[in-house]
Amino acid sequence: MDPRHRGRVTHFVSWCWAYTLDDFVSAIGTWASQQSLETKEVFLWVCFFCNNQYRILESDTKTGSENLKTVFESHLEKAGRMLILLDSFEQPTYITRAWCIFETYVCIDNNFPMTIILPERAEDMFRQKMETSGGLTALRQELDA
Repeated sequence: MDPRHRGRVTHFVSWCWAYTLDDFVSAIGTWASQQSLETKEVFLWVCFFCNNQYRILESDTKTGSENLKTVFESHLEKAGRMLILLDSFEQPTYITRAWCIFETYVCIDNNFPMTIILPERAEDMFRQKMETSGGLTALRQELDA
């Protein structure tokens, strides 16, 4: 990667590989815009580029799998904070994935700050739900579920 686009990691991104590229880009872009971040100063650690879990499955070996926890924890520690990317606030795919729950647990256990981010379409749905009669009650029921 061109040195202009490299820097010390500022955020660890916890997400599901099942997400669409559109949702991934939208969530990161929406978050950066809402936070008024200078994007040239934000460096994300994303497992897709560094820790290809599918390669372990495809090679039908366990090579590299025994140290995934250690590798994950060291990258999260370097970032010191986590972005949790949900595809939806209603029944997010994220909470159905054991590894995602594990990442969240480690973040909480280490007292690292975390921020939940959503793609723009999911934020729009959230706003619409909140603007309807009984929206807050319905949201509480969704979160409880």
